[in-house]
Amino acid sequence: MAVLMRFGLDFGTSNTSLAVSDGSGVRLLPIDEIAGETMPTILYVRRDRSALVGRPAIEGYLADERTRGPVKRQVKLLGFKMESSNPFQKPVEANILADVDAPGRLFQSLKSFLGSPLDQPTSVFGTPMSLTALVALVLDHVRRRAQVAAARAANVSEGISLVFDFGGGTLDLCVAERRGGDVRIVATAGRAVAGDRFTQVLIDLVVAPRLGATSEWGSKRLRLPAFIVNAISDWHALSALNEKPLLDALDDLVRSGAPRRELAALRSAIEMQLGYEIFSAVDTVKIELSSEETAFLAFHRAGVDIDAVVPRRRFEVRAAPLLGEIDELLTEVLERAGLPESAVGEVVLTGGSSALPAARALLERRFPGAERRDFAAFSSVAAGLALAS
Repeated sequence: MAVLMRFGLDFGTSNTSLAVSDGSGVRLLPIDEIAGETMPTILYVRRDRSALVGRPAIEGYLADERTRGPVKRQVKLLGFKMESSNPFQKPVEANILADVDAPGRLFQSLKSFLGSPLDQPTSVFGTPMSLTALVALVLDHVRRRAQVAAARAANVSEGISLVFDFGGGTLDLCVAERRGGDVRIVATAGRAVAGDRFTQVLIDLVVAPRLGATSEWGSKRLRLPAFIVNAISDWHALSALNEKPLLDALDDLVRSGAPRRELAALRSAIEMQLGYEIFSAVDTVKIELSSEETAFLAFHRAGVDIDAVVPRRRFEVRAAPLLGEIDELLTEVLERAGLPESAVGEVVLTGGSSALPAARALLERRFPGAERRDFAAFSSVAAGLALAS
């Protein structure tokens, strides 16, 4: 007799996982040849049209970028004129500064991109609806489906439960009610405040100052441009700074009095494509802070030398605005559900960032009378979708 198999795909902002159910159980499939069951949601397409996904995409992209050296850009005309916001200014030829020798293109956070507003209307055949509205409708359905799947997989208890799905890219909340064998979704809410942003906060706290982000020099108290400082915590953006004019500009700043050691480290991080390694090292420290009061960051590659003691309390103080966003989202989902905090009898924590002590402490303050339990940090959504009929 043929066995009916169901697959559940969790296409997350940061990571993707695939589960299969054959009636006897649910298991995750090792879809990433390097990372295994949890694949980074990243696509890298090379000029020869070959493509890599997941961790191999990251490794391939970084290897290609190191090989080619600084970025070379050329002005490319787009073939049309753009009107100026100044009525006295004539229209000008539209152009872009193109990376002419890029070995490929890296795409990350694709789901976030799909959710961004479109700049121009697009025709859609069938029901009259703008593509922006259509994409928003699809993403809303997917988001709700994911939250329902997490609640299903977690086997929520009788009564009212809050599923707290705290991933790398998004925080998704689901208020579910179980009566007997039936589970009803009462309300859902989500926001792009999750693990990766906490890692970026930690980079800003520990790494960025050692790359010159907070340095001032000269009588005018000059500082690095904001676009460079902001790129330090975004490994892909830091990689994109690898172009000769910018590297030469950093050298000029040193000659004009900027701190030599810090800018040499920044130049090395850009030129040697160390952004991803820095992000990974700091992310490991963040994970250690989930179980330790203090962690130690040691990073020594090329011209970047960092040894830093990181107290959990200092990290949590810097991350307070993000915790405030989480608090707001909890209030929002309860208002949508029309329920007080006291109605929640169980809080189910899932997602790779759910071990963060500050987030757990926030849940304890908001729901002091609720039972709290952890469930399948990296696979709850995929497993729930595979179980869905």
